[in-house]
Amino acid sequence: LEAIEDRCFVRPLPASALLGATLADDAVMQALRAKRHPEFLAEREEGEAAGKAAAILAFLEARGIEISTEARARILACKEPATLDWWIARAATAASAEEVIAT
Repeated sequence: LEAIEDRCFVRPLPASALLGATLADDAVMQALRAKRHPEFLAEREEGEAAGKAAAILAFLEARGIEISTEARARILACKEPATLDWWIARAATAASAEEVIAT
């Protein structure tokens, strides 16, 4: 494919221009990840927290435990890995979602 021709473009768009920009973006992203840039670390931590919160909710739902709107919101809002790990362990035996997140 040499160029992308579409009515929305005034003239054909060279496919190599898109590919070159994409490859450059990918190279920059990989370099920043390898450097452990703070933005990438924060993004990763947010993803891990979201995954742990989802695990807590899935665990409680699988056990047939009702989750109030307030408890769900608190679980999803938590970004502290140690707290989320504690809640995951408590979700195994707790009688309610509120018991899981009780301090």
